Amino acid sequence: MDYYLEECLSNQVPGKYLFPFLWMHGEEQSVLREEIEAIYHCGIREFCVESRPYEQFEEEPWWTDMEYVLQEAQKRGMRVWILDDKHFPTGYANRWIEKHPELKKVSLRLEYMDVAGPEKECALLANRLDAEESYVSIVAWKRNVNGEFGKESVNLTAHCQDGLVYWDIPEGIWRVFFVIRTYHSISSKKNYIDLLSRESCMAMIHGVYEPHYAHLKKYFGNVLAGFFFDEPGFHNDELTYCSKLGKSGMLIPWNDVLPKVLAGKMKVDENRIYCCLPMLWQDIGEITPRFRMAYMDSVSLKVKENFSEMIGNWCRMHGILSVGHLIEDMNAHMRLGYGAGHYFRALEGQDMAGMDIVLGQVNPEIRSVRCAAPVIEDCVDPAFFLYTLPKMAASHSHFCQRKKGRAMCEIFGAYGWVEGLPMMKAILDEMLVSGINYFVPHAFSPKYPDQDCPPHFWARGNNKQYLLFEKLVSYMKRCCHLLSDGIHKAPVALLYNAEADWSGGSYMPMEKLTEKLTHNQIDFDIIPEDEIYRAVCREEKITIYKETYQVLLVPYTEFMPERLFGWLMELRKEGAKVYFVDGSPSFCLKENEGYIIKYEELISKLYSLGIEKIVIQETSDIELRVYQYIRKKTELYVFLNEDKKKEWSGKIRVSGKQGVFYYPWENKIKKAIVNEGSLDLHLFPGELKLFISDDRDLNMLKDTESCFKRKNRKLLDLRFDISIWKKDQFELYCQNSKLINLAKTDFLPRYSGKILYETTFQLSGSERYSWMDLGIVGETAELWVNDIYCGACISKPYLFDAKFVLKEGENRIRVEVIANMAYKERDEFSKYFPLPPSGILGPVELWEITNS
Repeated sequence: MDYYLEECLSNQVPGKYLFPFLWMHGEEQSVLREEIEAIYHCGIREFCVESRPYEQFEEEPWWTDMEYVLQEAQKRGMRVWILDDKHFPTGYANRWIEKHPELKKVSLRLEYMDVAGPEKECALLANRLDAEESYVSIVAWKRNVNGEFGKESVNLTAHCQDGLVYWDIPEGIWRVFFVIRTYHSISSKKNYIDLLSRESCMAMIHGVYEPHYAHLKKYFGNVLAGFFFDEPGFHNDELTYCSKLGKSGMLIPWNDVLPKVLAGKMKVDENRIYCCLPMLWQDIGEITPRFRMAYMDSVSLKVKENFSEMIGNWCRMHGILSVGHLIEDMNAHMRLGYGAGHYFRALEGQDMAGMDIVLGQVNPEIRSVRCAAPVIEDCVDPAFFLYTLPKMAASHSHFCQRKKGRAMCEIFGAYGWVEGLPMMKAILDEMLVSGINYFVPHAFSPKYPDQDCPPHFWARGNNKQYLLFEKLVSYMKRCCHLLSDGIHKAPVALLYNAEADWSGGSYMPMEKLTEKLTHNQIDFDIIPEDEIYRAVCREEKITIYKETYQVLLVPYTEFMPERLFGWLMELRKEGAKVYFVDGSPSFCLKENEGYIIKYEELISKLYSLGIEKIVIQETSDIELRVYQYIRKKTELYVFLNEDKKKEWSGKIRVSGKQGVFYYPWENKIKKAIVNEGSLDLHLFPGELKLFISDDRDLNMLKDTESCFKRKNRKLLDLRFDISIWKKDQFELYCQNSKLINLAKTDFLPRYSGKILYETTFQLSGSERYSWMDLGIVGETAELWVNDIYCGACISKPYLFDAKFVLKEGENRIRVEVIANMAYKERDEFSKYFPLPPSGILGPVELWEITNS
């Protein structure tokens, strides 16, 4: 048996996979101790301290409290992470920039005017500078009668004297651009670090990292696990995820070394670069896409060197790890503004891949259309947040050696109190089946009430679902453990197309392909250009680090770096299956058209290229997700039914000759019947389970699952005594009641605590049942039959194994339900989701299930 599975079954899973936020505002140490105890009690052994904010951050009270927190963690064998700033997002550097204004961000801004010639002895007013500003270039570009730019330009920078630009205007219409170096910035981020300046980025070290090392050195590398950075970005723009070159009026991040860098990339004289700078805002002829790609390539590499690698290297030199994530939303990860230019480069120096799912970005019930959420533009795209972003993080952990297969997701935050345990599990399962195996749950807050981005897992004892949060934690840990220290198996590599976005040309968004591949159970990794240059072709397959792919897909892009295109063609010459989807770059010749696959024919073409179809029957199976993983000789398949309403049944093709089904919620295994590589699979709505190959003798397993069938279904027409939790005990609410939604106006519309159901029913000697189904439940349920505990369910189906507790004659039922907190809290974040009912709605049934 796989050793990791053995550790799961024996409850010996290490505690490293979860480190939730513990917020600190300056609370009493006794309050902090209680929060740490709450974290420990639910099975978590690491946590991340976050100033939210702690107004005396890095002053004596902070150091005293941090010393106390670290000592309390050490007593319990726990480890601590620290979010690396006084408040998120990372980059404030605890006022270091404010104290050292010479390190603040440098940008370019643009002004322009139009003139007509010929005109001799002209002077143009250049009184456009504010304090501390200067001209980087003043350049004129000729326009035709349609207003389009031609190839002719004149650099007028040297002609500027005493606020005037002297110029004999040649014949024609000209636009004169004034490119201005400025310290203007977005007001909320004026004292944030400049990602293009290494000296400015060092403010994070001087302002946060080194002071913590000076005060807490003895904990580094033992109790103190590392630092977490949160959403650093260029911050040259705001209130949009579409901060792309070509946007009028946008500040452009700048560093004075860029002209030389760009000249090298473009293979032109540096003076030519100064003429090209207006292309960052306006489309000036055919060179514009190349110039924009060169600029974004340059600045994203600067972020990698100045920030990501610098911080990561400092942490490793001091015996700790560096983790974090960006604002990735709606492809901001490849842009300016909230982004850092390039997802993979901006996290290259970290010890885990990183991402977050917060603010309703994943709606478990809506997977096919964009839906409302409390984010910019009030809209999220499931194709991105479900099928693209998690795969980017997982992919990074697969091909970046430093990450050792670790992919982290900050999760659960700012959904509102409506996000109870059922929604948490549904969001979590989507991340697990994508390959995410470390989580930062958001958050434990020592304040209650606290309107800051709920839910909060304990809420000073007011969140009654905390009583079952421990079970969700155990589930998370088991799944993460099984998805660690192995190799992901995927047939397709998909090119990360940041360069296409940078160019300003037309292109196919990655999410159009990720969604289509996912719905056809064809797994993939997303690979950036930098890794393509490390790719090796062996036996017609592409190998990158430990991963091997059968096919490399390139989404259509109008423009692409010519070096990249050349490398892709070299891979093809070596026998690799490299294909462009729906078209190749504009500079390609007709002879390359054989490398193109039509989007509508993509799946059939992939099958013809030798990619195996996982689902054997010819049906539509878009709700089924599959993730394949190999550890030594063990093959694992993670299966998820995304549909929260319907069951899924079918035949699956697997590699192992025999194996077991693993049920991570129940922490149980059953023997699986594999017949000539075919496996019968049944999944309840929203269910996640694993098939794990196993070469030992499985005959000792009593339970076997093959073809799932129900029989002998019995509907129980029951009346219940219902009690609610008040002042540390249950008080009777009503007697002999039918099942009702207690959230209705006439009952308990503002109640969010525990609800107790008690009743009895009779079974004759001839009746045999193994399972009890409670039907619809709002929102969690624990069942006792004849005073024997049958377990807990936090999501559909509310199905309990009762085969050894049901008896002839009278049977007593006791069910404890915990309602959704949003009925009580009614917070702003919860407005985006429907509230579940409160209590048991049924129908309550007994089943016999056969696996023959």
